[in-house]
Amino acid sequence: MDPGPDSYELSKAPEWPKPYAETTSNNANQSCKRPDNYKSAINKLNENEDSESFLFDARQFIDLNLDGKCEVILLQKYTCGTSGCGTSVGIFEGDKIKFIGGSRLHFTLLEPYGGWLQMEGWGRSGMTRRTRSLFRFNGKEYAVFRTDTWDSEKQGKMMYQGTEYNKYYNE
Repeated sequence: MDPGPDSYELSKAPEWPKPYAETTSNNANQSCKRPDNYKSAINKLNENEDSESFLFDARQFIDLNLDGKCEVILLQKYTCGTSGCGTSVGIFEGDKIKFIGGSRLHFTLLEPYGGWLQMEGWGRSGMTRRTRSLFRFNGKEYAVFRTDTWDSEKQGKMMYQGTEYNKYYNE
């Protein structure tokens, strides 16, 4: 299996935000305040959706906007494959969860921008293409801000192809 771009090829992309230090353990952000009714909010979500759609991971209570209250990251069971599961990001509003973003990628949390943690997600297309996307909160939702691409189809090793900024991203 292709290991992806090496450190030299990674360094060709524009600089990335640093990982968020508070999220380095499995107990990441346990200090945020979970809503008392979080279980009921998950149950309502599953009542309104196909009950097999979401796999809730209790370790994914994250204080994304650093206000002391937990947001939640849900794994999308129906998107699981060899590269993992997609994710949805939600905020608690009363006894419901409002979705504010998502992707088919697993996220790594990065240092804050505009008061919200940024997210990094890796993707692949076949055996030759890798992408790394930077997600930022734009006031309404998490959206792709930029994507870096590497490809090995012609050269036989992962080579940096370029960075594309989302022209539809609005802050």
